[in-house]
Amino acid sequence: VRCNFCATGINLSRLRRQGRTGQSWLSRQKPLLSCCPECRKPLPRCFLCLLPMGALNPYLELRRQIHQQQRQQQRGGALPRPEAHQGADEEAALTKLSGVRFGEWWSWCQACGHGGHAHHVRGWFEGGREVCGVT
Repeated sequence: VRCNFCATGINLSRLRRQGRTGQSWLSRQKPLLSCCPECRKPLPRCFLCLLPMGALNPYLELRRQIHQQQRQQQRGGALPRPEAHQGADEEAALTKLSGVRFGEWWSWCQACGHGGHAHHVRGWFEGGREVCGVT
């Protein structure tokens, strides 16, 4: 997925390549972003309910992976490190997001490319409509 304004990819691998650039801002954000982490302009909205697409905060996912690695090291006999417990709230928030129902996922109209929540896009076309709700 790319930002409509700056065309930056919104993913974890890009954040890793960036190093620490921009992470301080991301570290203060919610688990679900409603703006591009690069240019901070709003992400697209669902064409039916008008709620923003939302993207998982890549910083929090990176922190979750670091905490997971630290726990594995601790089980292997290494001494506990205090920072290993700092992201418990972040991890709980991401765990909750991993259970998001498919209907809440973002999907795109195959004819025109406009996006929305999967259950909204499906419902729109199941109603006998053949044209996207945006056009």
